[in-house]
Amino acid sequence: MDRTETPCPTCGIWSDASLPVCPSCGAGRISTSVEKPPKPAPEPSALDRFFESWAATKNPLLKGLYLLCKALWMVYMAIIAFILWLIAAAPG
Repeated sequence: MDRTETPCPTCGIWSDASLPVCPSCGAGRISTSVEKPPKPAPEPSALDRFFESWAATKNPLLKGLYLLCKALWMVYMAIIAFILWLIAAAPG
């Protein structure tokens, strides 16, 4: 169940709109509700931008290296997942 949140006119802290006073500073609330602004998308890291430049290139060597790195990463993650599964299954 989504509840409507409003910012406090005094301190700016977001809280439940049904409360008559702000739980942070105790100031009276205005009964109008405002949507909380969406969080901005995180900016990709330098490594992500580097690999995306490899994926978008027309050079077949770099594109092949990108696919090789991606395949090795998938194998590495599969090995880690299998080891974690073994650890979880060992006690029982």
